[in-house]
Amino acid sequence: MMDNHLCFVASLALPYNPRAQTYDFEYSIGVASDPRKAHMEAVHRFLGKPSGVPDRLMAARPIWSTWARYKRDVDQYVVMEFAKEIIDNRFTNSQFELDDDWEICYGALTFSTTKFPNIRKTVQDLKSMGFRVTLWIHPFINKGCNPWYNEALTNRYFVLDHNGKEDTQWWNSEQGEAAYIDFTNPEAANWYTSRLHKLLEDTGIDSFKFDAGESSWQPDVSSLANNIKDLVNRVYCIDPVLPSTSLDQHPLKIQTDYIMHVAQFGPIVEVRSGFRNQFQQIYMRMIDKDSLWSWNNGLPTLITTLLQLNMNGYPLVLPDMIGGNGYEGAPSREMFIRWLQANVFMPSLQFSYVPWDYSDGDGIKILDLCRHFVKLHEDYTDLIMERFQKAVDHGEPVNPPIWWVDPKNPVAQSIYD
Repeated sequence: MMDNHLCFVASLALPYNPRAQTYDFEYSIGVASDPRKAHMEAVHRFLGKPSGVPDRLMAARPIWSTWARYKRDVDQYVVMEFAKEIIDNRFTNSQFELDDDWEICYGALTFSTTKFPNIRKTVQDLKSMGFRVTLWIHPFINKGCNPWYNEALTNRYFVLDHNGKEDTQWWNSEQGEAAYIDFTNPEAANWYTSRLHKLLEDTGIDSFKFDAGESSWQPDVSSLANNIKDLVNRVYCIDPVLPSTSLDQHPLKIQTDYIMHVAQFGPIVEVRSGFRNQFQQIYMRMIDKDSLWSWNNGLPTLITTLLQLNMNGYPLVLPDMIGGNGYEGAPSREMFIRWLQANVFMPSLQFSYVPWDYSDGDGIKILDLCRHFVKLHEDYTDLIMERFQKAVDHGEPVNPPIWWVDPKNPVAQSIYD
């Protein structure tokens, strides 16, 4: 913006179909006396608000995830030993989350019996220790993960590119291609969710952590089922002519439908992507944070991401692992404690790295310190739930920026911590 003029430029380029004849864009610019009024008007006109509050226990007590501490090195022994450590060190829990690499192959939605010989008994053992159990899930099937890949391919359940090819990649398809289930196709979505229901029934697991879902994992110039009236044309027509522009053509439409379908698995569901899904009664998890002190996706961005999600109309925020994900090494003891402190007054706590790994001679002090902050967070559960209810009733952010208190204060408007 310059000289009191605002210029918008639109390019016909990826991820939009560059072969399309035209797209229509509509911009709405809102003006109000202060940012708080502007935000509430945006909530009422565009963003919407959650349809209900999420699970209270997830707000009160920590989630314990296998991901950051063990990455993909999980099996029955690791899971049970981790759960025993949590109990032995006298920490509370809302649930135990079994993360990556439990399947036969990615997309099978079937447990590896090599790693988990009797998953139903493992789940029952965890529940007898006082845990609810959730499971990491993604929307992909790797090529060669059969019979599930071939079944989905035969029934046209995958997102296709403009040439009718399903091939794409994600972070767990390093050795080959994968395909992304097309949630804009009701038959594909129902096939996927019915398999998840059977997984719950067979294992006794309570619910899921749904990862990914971003449109960026689609094939280039993708053709979603809802984008083109004749599904056959998208496979055989070299230069398809798209119908008039609508939300159904939007590249993010797959995110909307993915989250819409997985939200049916209840209020302890967590997701990390969405587009126009603000009304869902589930936790929106922050993207993976790095175990860094810096603004490069490190500890300071825990707060800015929290504020940004609230301002985008997603107030039911689940911060990522305390201490970060440790992709370049586990967090230091001080980073771990500072991260926990920063997390205390956010909606939920999520551990993977554990306090007892940082004892080093003064373990009682460190463990007591961590228990203190976990208890302090739980003491504020009623207030957190009250803020959740205000988000549902009025659309107010749960964790607003400081200018929410004094929206016309120019100093407050510049504060991001």
